[in-house]
Amino acid sequence: MDIAVSLVSGPFGALILSISIIVWMTKKLFPLLENYLEKQNKTLVQLCDTLRDTVASHQSDRVAFVASLEKLGERIERVESSVKKLVDKE
Repeated sequence: MDIAVSLVSGPFGALILSISIIVWMTKKLFPLLENYLEKQNKTLVQLCDTLRDTVASHQSDRVAFVASLEKLGERIERVESSVKKLVDKE
């Protein structure tokens, strides 16, 4: 009887108790961790999709901006040629 009590209350008992607590915690924490990681993965996928949409919309804005700059350049050239004609007439 003394051997059983010393095993349970001694270092061996503490080791068994620690191992059982660790096993119990892993059974409880792994599902929580798995759910957390799945939610984080979904959030990251949504962020990546949003970023792709943003980049695509900015790309179309860039195309429109470049086209407007080209038109502006053509208008400036026409104004310069008109001014040059007026200066040459005088």
